[in-house]
Amino acid sequence: MNDRWVVILTPSARRDLRRLDRQVKRRVEQALDQLAADPAAAELRRLKGRPELRLRVREWRVLLELDHPARKSSCTTCSPAGAPTATDQTPPAPAPLCFAGTEAGCERG
Repeated sequence: MNDRWVVILTPSARRDLRRLDRQVKRRVEQALDQLAADPAAAELRRLKGRPELRLRVREWRVLLELDHPARKSSCTTCSPAGAPTATDQTPPAPAPLCFAGTEAGCERG
C-alpha cells in the first residue's frame, strides 16, 4: 500500500507557483513533497477564522486543506507570509446613523 498523500494544486496555486522565482518555487515544491510523504511531520498551523491550514516555507506561506479519509491535500494558494488574502480583508463598518443633530462623522438618517 502506498502511504503517500496526493497533493492537488488549485488553479490559483498553480498560478502562484509559476510566478515564484526558481529557488523559492523549488523550496515550496520540496515542502509539498515532504507533506505528501508524511503530513503528520509537517509543521501545519490552523488559521483563525479560516478553513485552511498554513504550511510555512521560510518567508512564504502555503495554504491548504487536508482530506484525511481520501489522503488528499488541496493547495489553495502560495503567498508571502503576512500578505493579506482576499478573505483576510473585512468589509468596512457602515457609517453610524444619527437621528438628532448633526454630529460629526454621522450620516443623517
